[in-house]
Amino acid sequence: MVLAIAACHRNTPTGAAADATAGDARRFVLPTDVGALVEARRVVSLTPDVTETLLALGGGPRLVGVSSMESARPELTGVVRMGSQVAPDMAAIEAAHPDLVLVSEGPVGTGLIDRRAAGLVVESASFEGRARYAETVTMLARRIGRPAAGPALLARIDREMAAVRQRVVGDARPKVVLLLHREPMVVAGPNGFADELLAAAGGRNAAANTNLFPIVGAEMIVAWAPDVIIDLTPGAGQGIEALIPGLVTRRVIALQPDGMLRPGPHAGEAAGRLFDALHPR
Repeated sequence: MVLAIAACHRNTPTGAAADATAGDARRFVLPTDVGALVEARRVVSLTPDVTETLLALGGGPRLVGVSSMESARPELTGVVRMGSQVAPDMAAIEAAHPDLVLVSEGPVGTGLIDRRAAGLVVESASFEGRARYAETVTMLARRIGRPAAGPALLARIDREMAAVRQRVVGDARPKVVLLLHREPMVVAGPNGFADELLAAAGGRNAAANTNLFPIVGAEMIVAWAPDVIIDLTPGAGQGIEALIPGLVTRRVIALQPDGMLRPGPHAGEAAGRLFDALHPR
């Protein structure tokens, strides 16, 4: 999570400027051109985000290697773990004879850089925002020979998000802090995907006038006077009083961050978990 936050930490427009540039933030728009893509039959995925999307597209049978950070799941039984994109197991990768190695945008190990220069096909996928995720899904679907699966996946996510928004109609919208990291304290600001999920789930972002992933102090959170703190950190829900002295609200909800920070196949489920937490029946 720390790497994901650091990669995305930069100033982001708010208010009217954001409204002017956001476009239709409630649905995916398919890219008009992703170029000519060669179908890959032996694929290595070195990041869990890519693997999750590949599996949702039906690409499990193409996987011959995945990241060592993958959790155990039936679809990956027998698939070799091959390190990570920053510390790849190059011997295992080369032994698998992949025709495509997939990573997320960001640093990669020198072994991958050297082998890419020698002809290994290494492509990066972006999960930063709806437009980039639509490009990623379209590219991956074509790469595994299932081009129709891309639009279908994006449409499913949109339907699930719309269904959560419908559940919100008529409910009060509590002011919420989404706590992502404790030392330093990092929260979800405006215009990111976590902010969109929060709005879909019927919450108001207490950090609306900050940047994408602001580093904040306890005094600022107290001044925001949130109704709810959603704690997405390890050990979530414990020690909030000591972390944020003077906090008035005692409604602290611990949730797993899965699917909440960046677009992915389980975004609709994540929005539903947020809704259930904010609006208990």
